[in-house]
Amino acid sequence: EQEIIANCFVFLLAGFDTTANTLGVTCHFLAKHPEIQERIFEEIQDTAGDGDITFEKVNELRYMDACLLYTSDAA
Repeated sequence: EQEIIANCFVFLLAGFDTTANTLGVTCHFLAKHPEIQERIFEEIQDTAGDGDITFEKVNELRYMDACLLYTSDAA
């Protein structure tokens, strides 16, 4: 039981740490490159329009996905 609890803690911590690092580096990257930030914003506007953003629509955001993959490698 102790081992299962320890493994759950490791998975939770590892998932939190990588997500936090990726988001932090992405925010820094977008602040330093406003033209990329604008392109991502336009992609979101074009994809979502006036409707709700759904999981399916998020999967259509190819440029934003590429930016997140780039910054996750940098983190």
